[in-house]
Amino acid sequence: MPTQPLKARSNSTTVPPPIAQSHMKYSWRRGVSKMLGRIFTTTLVGALSISTTLANPLPFTTAEKVGISSERLQRLTTRLKSEVDIGHMPGIVIAIARKGQLAYFETIGYRDPAAKAPMPRDAIFSIASMTKPMVSVAIMMLHEEGKLFLSDPVGK
Repeated sequence: MPTQPLKARSNSTTVPPPIAQSHMKYSWRRGVSKMLGRIFTTTLVGALSISTTLANPLPFTTAEKVGISSERLQRLTTRLKSEVDIGHMPGIVIAIARKGQLAYFETIGYRDPAAKAPMPRDAIFSIASMTKPMVSVAIMMLHEEGKLFLSDPVGK
């Protein structure tokens, strides 16, 4: 088999093409909204599992009685409704408990978007990995208690 002679390299340098915009279709806001949806879903699953296993479910209270702003809850609900409306998530169940009381419990969107079946309050979600949502909730709890600040080094 004859060998091919080596071709001389040119001195010109080639610049790789820029990254296609299709690879960057997810913005950080969309990532944050997905993370919030997963955190709230995880919180809901935890709250539902607690309420179904205990004889007495969490008592329901108003948000202000446990130190949560109703106006901020409404802003959160409006934002998550917009995520459902533009198709980023089919449906959401929000359950927020504080001080052993359920302060907010709301459903948004559809359980089955194709059939337009509304999201039930007792929907069960399949979550493959629980590490990130659980760590996120733990970090928020530590921050709320004043034991962790966002400016703290990771090693702390």
